[in-house]
Amino acid sequence: MHRHSELRITLCIAGYVVVLMMVCALSSPLFDRTATDSSVFVAMGRAMLNGKVVYKDVFDHKGLYLYFLNAFAVLMTGKSLLGLFVVECVFMFLCARIVYAMLSKYTDRITAFLAMQIFMMIVMRRTIFEGGNLTEEYSLLFHVCAIYLVVRDEGRHSCLMMMLQGVLAGITLCFRPNMMMMWGGIALVSGVDMLRKKRFMLLLGNIAAGLAGLVISLLPAVIYAVLNDSVNDTLFGMFGYNFVYISGAAPFLKRAASVMIHADKFLLLSLILSAIIMFNKSPYYWAMLAFSAASVCISGRTYGHYYICLAVFMLPFAYEAALRIPKNKYKFMIPAVMVITVLLGFRPPEFVRAFFGREVIPPDEYIRCNEPYYSEHERVLVTRNDVRLYNVLGVIPQEKYFYVPSNSYEAFPEPVDSQISSILSGVNDVIIIKYRKEEHEIYPESGRSEEIAAYLAENYDLLYRDESNNTAMYGRK
Repeated sequence: MHRHSELRITLCIAGYVVVLMMVCALSSPLFDRTATDSSVFVAMGRAMLNGKVVYKDVFDHKGLYLYFLNAFAVLMTGKSLLGLFVVECVFMFLCARIVYAMLSKYTDRITAFLAMQIFMMIVMRRTIFEGGNLTEEYSLLFHVCAIYLVVRDEGRHSCLMMMLQGVLAGITLCFRPNMMMMWGGIALVSGVDMLRKKRFMLLLGNIAAGLAGLVISLLPAVIYAVLNDSVNDTLFGMFGYNFVYISGAAPFLKRAASVMIHADKFLLLSLILSAIIMFNKSPYYWAMLAFSAASVCISGRTYGHYYICLAVFMLPFAYEAALRIPKNKYKFMIPAVMVITVLLGFRPPEFVRAFFGREVIPPDEYIRCNEPYYSEHERVLVTRNDVRLYNVLGVIPQEKYFYVPSNSYEAFPEPVDSQISSILSGVNDVIIIKYRKEEHEIYPESGRSEEIAAYLAENYDLLYRDESNNTAMYGRK
């Protein structure tokens, strides 16, 4: 009977997550599109499947396993985003199911389910989830697993537990390095506790087990880099560039203040209430929260999805809120929370975005204009960061810097200079120029805008001008 009940609740959670993802994830069949960052990751995955070496042949600055995951999604369904949708649903389902399992240790099944719903309501908020297929979305699963292991371990400091924590930390590092910082809190509290109790041999065993887990999880990335002779490129892509990315940022305390001020207010309130609930209860909670908050503050940027890793720390609030709802109200609250989550997370269709003046790519026009040039080996260059157009046209980026990351030209000129050289070389069949707002200059920061415009006028035809996106599409004469 118990096994039957667990299967039923698992199926309920799976169905619940799929419904939410259908209306919140851009990879859903309802939308079938990708946002800016997600487009980069899909393009990297497609490039990998076509023999390109990540970081060496095509550049981005997230972790290697993110591209493996996108490559797997593309492998499943080709140009369709259905494979990506399935991958995202699996990750989010596992996250929700583990949260439910963790909470059900302390309360009945129906209360644990409602608390899980409250947790999902915050994670899936449109201003936080931001369409999905982002490093923070995938890393959330490993953060939840880490907390679940801490809860299960109950202070025994099992070496097996620490090895698993090492595996989780290493996987997260290979999605986005700063997301690994949460495990600093686990190591700190565990280490101090074992030192305080003078359990020195156990401490050494934990250190060895944690390092072993870390090595195991990093091994595929190391093998990939060594076999493709891309160790230096990988180190720069995953670590070196990110120091460039945060160069010129304000002092850390100022960045932290900015990040907190711009945090989603509902998430921030939930974290404050959770902190009050957890006051003087668990040193793990406070240490992991402090390290995670520091990881969010590093860049000083306030993109909504950066805050996803903090959502796991509002579980005390979700649990207490569910406990305080009378049981006779559950039959109304469970569907009500689901409806609220859908309303808070729903992504507006393209025509609605266009009505409110948001940038919308008309894919049919780009595809039609590209047809005379299309081939398996077509070379397309898209300037700046409209990476979605590579995926819309079904072409593989051929330039290493197939888009320009969001840093200043002075801090990192290589992507802009590389794209300018590519344009002037004449090797591209199609060039799509993304102008800055109210400008019709091409990379004016380089001082070569007039030279580029003259070259395009002489060697390329204007195929299409997308006024709403300030974009022009050129084809070789």
